[in-house]
Amino acid sequence: AVLCSCRLLLCVILRFEKKKKTDWIFFNCYLLIAIISIIIIPKESSA
Repeated sequence: AVLCSCRLLLCVILRFEKKKKTDWIFFNCYLLIAIISIIIIPKESSA
C-alpha cells in the first residue's frame, strides 16, 4: 500500500513540474493530505 502511494506521489510530482509554480500550493496541500493519511490510516486499521 505504501509503495503504491509512493508511486502515485512520484507521478504527481512529475506532473506538477511541467505545470506553473502556482500549482505547488495545491501540491503542498496534496502532500500534507498524503502524509496525514499514511500516518493515520495504519493506526485506524490496527485499532
